[in-house]
Amino acid sequence: MSAERQRGWWLWAVGLALGGWGLLGRPSALADEGLGEPEVQVEDISILPRVPVYGTDPLGTNEKSVTVTLWPSPLPAGKKVTVQISKTSGTGGATFDDGSTSKDITQTTTLKVRGTINSSESDNMLISATYEGEGMSRTFTVSTWPYDLINGAPSEGQLFGFDVFVFWDSESGNEADLTNVKIREHVTYGDRPDPPFHLAPENNPEIREITATAGWAFDFHEYPKAEVNFTGDPDHATYTASQKYEFMDTVKNTSWFNGNLGNATIERKVDAAGDTYIFTTKKTGPGNFTHTILETPETP
Repeated sequence: MSAERQRGWWLWAVGLALGGWGLLGRPSALADEGLGEPEVQVEDISILPRVPVYGTDPLGTNEKSVTVTLWPSPLPAGKKVTVQISKTSGTGGATFDDGSTSKDITQTTTLKVRGTINSSESDNMLISATYEGEGMSRTFTVSTWPYDLINGAPSEGQLFGFDVFVFWDSESGNEADLTNVKIREHVTYGDRPDPPFHLAPENNPEIREITATAGWAFDFHEYPKAEVNFTGDPDHATYTASQKYEFMDTVKNTSWFNGNLGNATIERKVDAAGDTYIFTTKKTGPGNFTHTILETPETP
């Protein structure tokens, strides 16, 4: 605390101890001179970079804390600082945890903020704290992110391998709130032994964007039977791919990152089995998912 503040605080405390009255029974000269009460200041508002939409689902009860620091704290009797949430442009919405957008505080206070509508622009929400028209403010963004990707029950088709549903949750508990987010599948293939794996991927890595608000996608882990070359000696040949689901925030313009959506490994293998071969497809991924299928070619 600066020497000036220490002096102001000391003089205010003395004036308070005297009940605001001098020794002769009249208002204190300290108060008359404007020295008996320290200047009220908003010292800081903690950074609040992103707030997700707050949902009614138990998964979506996310709220963020913001601390408004005042000096002195508590304030002198009768003084108050007004803290408000507002929108500066575009669309978006947020409230305090009681549903209001304005609160009066008399001391340093930590408040809970909940998103109500995703922002259409980065940093278009404002939280301000003012005393007699002066104070400070900080901007933030309401944006809801996905998490907790899992794999569902697999299904088998006409190709080697299988297909599987993948699902993800929203911070708000409602996938419809993922309007600011893009999700993509990012698969990187390792070395491909040929024989037996004759078909090469069109791209490496392969990237496929998915609609985030759907909350699910169909994941294909198939390999055409006609593209498996069983001639030569393909025993124990293994072809591995690394899969990850990434997301980005289009409003905050983040990079693609994995967050907590998790990674998976897809392994394809050909083994000799007597006078035929076994084609194995195995996926190990998020949600403790593991699925293996063993198949033999129609024509060894």
